[in-house]
Amino acid sequence: MLLSTIAASLLLLSPQHKLSQSKGPDIVKSTHWVLGKVVGFEVGDFEHVIIETKGKHKDSYFVGTLLLDDYMAFYANRIGRFKVRSVDTYIEQAGGRQLVDQVSDAIVGRVSFNLWSKSLEVHHTKEQIDAKFRPLVDKLTKKS
Repeated sequence: MLLSTIAASLLLLSPQHKLSQSKGPDIVKSTHWVLGKVVGFEVGDFEHVIIETKGKHKDSYFVGTLLLDDYMAFYANRIGRFKVRSVDTYIEQAGGRQLVDQVSDAIVGRVSFNLWSKSLEVHHTKEQIDAKFRPLVDKLTKKS
């Protein structure tokens, strides 16, 4: 699934990057950090990241922030800390409000997602950044 720049722009607007599509704001119920490494992505109605923790245990989480998937793909297979939020959100495909776990931030080594994305956004649009790193995400995406 190779995306052109136009398709990448549309992807940023797609529901896989934005859970709550209406019916009130997201409500964060809890937050915790997970130590592990990104080993892949899954895409259905929404994009999920697969994080492997100690003991080779793998968990799947919604990706909750624009460009975060690109950052996680760039630093895939490296140990990092991932901020996981349990969020009460509206998901039309599920028929209403659902409690989901989503990664909303990450730090790999000394490079935080916030620092990484802000430094790239100085000279590039979010669409350009996503177009550049999307092939890395695609390479790690589980084919169904």
